[in-house]
Amino acid sequence: MNLALRCLEASEHQVQELVTVVEDQSQQIERQLQQIEGRGPTPFEWKIRNIHEAFQEAWIERYIIYSRPFNMFGYSFLLKIEFVLNIWYTVTSHNRHGNLYIRVVPGEFDESLSWPCKEKVRVTVIDQDPCQDNRENRSHVIDFGKKPSSRPLFSDNREYTKILDLRDFIYSRSFIRDGTIFITVQRE
Repeated sequence: MNLALRCLEASEHQVQELVTVVEDQSQQIERQLQQIEGRGPTPFEWKIRNIHEAFQEAWIERYIIYSRPFNMFGYSFLLKIEFVLNIWYTVTSHNRHGNLYIRVVPGEFDESLSWPCKEKVRVTVIDQDPCQDNRENRSHVIDFGKKPSSRPLFSDNREYTKILDLRDFIYSRSFIRDGTIFITVQRE
């Protein structure tokens, strides 16, 4: 009887361990589904500090800054800002310009997604004017459905999709404040 009671207690302990494992796996699956469906709590936010240093580096040659990869709808994306010296302008701060780009990159959910990627994202450069009523953020919607992106491979050199020419507006408003610029990406 004592032996049967110990076996029963051991079995009950094993069942509790299995329940814990199943609950943990269920939570993981739910988090992955939220990422795949784009139901994450906030959009991707990219804060770039010391942006003026990047402008200065463009005097020498082109200068590129990459975001960290981020997920939307389960697909992984990467932002890139490229600063270049434009020799057609006079020597002022305006002879350097930057372009903002996006592309789909390899990610952890690639095997479970349908390809090509045909999603829409809104990329916004945040106006940091202290008075919220004066803010004029600059947004652009990228529709990967119009130019579908096939599944990326680690070795491919696929082009980025140009989002914005930063030179057109970056000097005219408060997009750079204390050397910092903010860019957000969210589901459209």
